[in-house]
Amino acid sequence: MFHIATPNYNYGRYLADAIESVRMQGIPGSVHCIQDGVSTDDSEKVAAKHIWQGLSFKSEKDLGQSDAVNRAFAQVQRKAQYIAWLNSDEYYLPFAFQEVTAYFLRNPGVDIVFGDSIHVDGEGKYLRLLAQHGFSRRILRTYGTFIQTSSTFYRRNVYDSGDLKLKPEFKQVMDLELFVRLDRLGYKFGHISRPLSAFRVHPEQQTAIHGSQYATDERSRIPSVINGALGRTVGRTGHQILKVSSGAILRELAYNRRYKANVDPISQDSEAANA
Repeated sequence: MFHIATPNYNYGRYLADAIESVRMQGIPGSVHCIQDGVSTDDSEKVAAKHIWQGLSFKSEKDLGQSDAVNRAFAQVQRKAQYIAWLNSDEYYLPFAFQEVTAYFLRNPGVDIVFGDSIHVDGEGKYLRLLAQHGFSRRILRTYGTFIQTSSTFYRRNVYDSGDLKLKPEFKQVMDLELFVRLDRLGYKFGHISRPLSAFRVHPEQQTAIHGSQYATDERSRIPSVINGALGRTVGRTGHQILKVSSGAILRELAYNRRYKANVDPISQDSEAANA
């Protein structure tokens, strides 16, 4: 079963998509914990309207997004096998949990798996596929976070070790700090070359609120992460080279062509996977 942690604050207009995307995965025993930071909008009403057996909604003051995720992680039950973090303005794509389960069964030595993602706008309209290459320590420490958190899943052992905790002092690059730390501790990352989630692009995101300089300042506090202009340029170039060599760029081009041809690439891939 899956345990999904969702931090939320005044994102009621997006929350239904997140809730339904977990429920519709159809994995028995899965749990979706929404940790709300005392929202003043209709978030609680939305959660109540979309209530299902595995859903919980808890509203209390927190220290920000990282703290909210940690509080939701703290509710992991004994039977949970896989754990993930889904922001309330994101949502999973059909069959994502099946893809992750099958991957972990095929690859018993992998502790963390991440997939591709799609970008949608505030209304959920498809913008593009963001495909990625396999894990690279060098790219992570130079280019930065190329791994989409909403498409990332952890085995239970990462949680049991106490290592699956975000540092509340990080407000924007908490994911980069987590991935660098987990890699340093020896956990093995794997990659699924299919989109598993949707990342919503809108002006109220944390990245848009804090700005690029805030992220740069936080990066400078992560051990072994290169923050200089030259190193980041080298990282960006290396990232693009790996995207080309891994076929990620071709996947992106194919998805965009299919979308422009009025063919839903997600539905088509889902049908092909289950044929």
